[in-house]
Amino acid sequence: NYSLNLPCDCPATMATDEAGKASERITFFLKYTDSVKKVKKLVNGMEDLYTAMNEKFPDVKFKKAEITFHTKDKKYGVEIAIDGVDELYDGAIVEIRKKGGGNSNSLKRQLEEMKSKLEHLENTNKRQRIVPVAGGAPPPVPAPNRVPSSPPIQQATSEHMEEPLAVRMRGLPWGYKKEDIINFFPGLRMEAILAILDKYGRVSGECYVVFTDEKDVEAAKAKHKEKIGERYIEVYRVVNPHELAMARRSTRNLLGGGETEVVLRLRGLPWQCTEKMVEEFFDPLKLGGVHLTHDRSGKFKGECLVRFLTAADCNEGLKKHKQSIGHRYIEIYRSSLGEWDQQTGAISGGPGGGITFVARMRGLPFTAGETDVREFFSGHRILRVHFPTDSNGRPSGECFVEVATSDELG
Repeated sequence: NYSLNLPCDCPATMATDEAGKASERITFFLKYTDSVKKVKKLVNGMEDLYTAMNEKFPDVKFKKAEITFHTKDKKYGVEIAIDGVDELYDGAIVEIRKKGGGNSNSLKRQLEEMKSKLEHLENTNKRQRIVPVAGGAPPPVPAPNRVPSSPPIQQATSEHMEEPLAVRMRGLPWGYKKEDIINFFPGLRMEAILAILDKYGRVSGECYVVFTDEKDVEAAKAKHKEKIGERYIEVYRVVNPHELAMARRSTRNLLGGGETEVVLRLRGLPWQCTEKMVEEFFDPLKLGGVHLTHDRSGKFKGECLVRFLTAADCNEGLKKHKQSIGHRYIEIYRSSLGEWDQQTGAISGGPGGGITFVARMRGLPFTAGETDVREFFSGHRILRVHFPTDSNGRPSGECFVEVATSDELG
């Protein structure tokens, strides 16, 4: 008979759990709030987890019934609650949570993220807001290695100006009349109906309506989404005073009294047409200017803008529609001072009562402000910067920059 003598001492890292299986000493990490502790321990049951917690976090006073342990599944990476030690593995991060209290660490992290976003929004608004100060607006910050721009003329921003007593209407039927607008707002007192014109001088599907008091404006806003005929009409409050000021120069007042309705557009002119020929065509009416339009190559387009000295002469000039210059029948449509300004680059009645010049910028970031534009034109004397908005009061991505001389536009 042979006998085999084996050592009876077992490795210190081995043990037998309740199921009779050998358990090994594993290394894992206990996490509570922001603190993480490394644990290297033989874990045979959930009681060993509670023991490890008490050893590493002696200040935690929660009872066993109030505590749950959580980790990520080793195979799938999904967060799970630990129901037995077989869900533990070497390198696991075990998070201690209080029942009913949620993930305090996660909530804290979410609150910190929300606070950070709010601070970012506040800082962004501060950079974009232009706040007038005593003695004038704050000068723009000079760009590095550039000539500092001259201090801007003090101008109240729309944020500090009263909202105009006006609304903007959209979705109007083609060829609408002033009676349609008056009937749409029964009983409301209107100062002007400013129709937006298309390139042929015809009313488009939008207009501005100016009222005499705030109550009428609020009543007009209540008509949003009501119908004219079969069309739903959108009605928005005009919040930017500059938008209405520009609209008065580029629209037609259907209620009359149109001191700004002094511009006509002529089409179908002969190629050899001159300003003198246009003046003779409208004789004896008094003209304030004739602007022949050309394309980018300098070629005459057969069109021109004519500015009259009075609205009465402008109305008389419109009657010459389909009359001829030479052998060409001339089409005549209403235009606006806004189009005259855009084509000629001049605005009457600028600061000091003289002539100013305007440049139009497109493709601006929606977050761009007046300071950004002035810095862009650093070294040039900028009189005013105007940002038009859409019907919802949001930036349109464009702006108009007013300067004193044509040399600044070069």
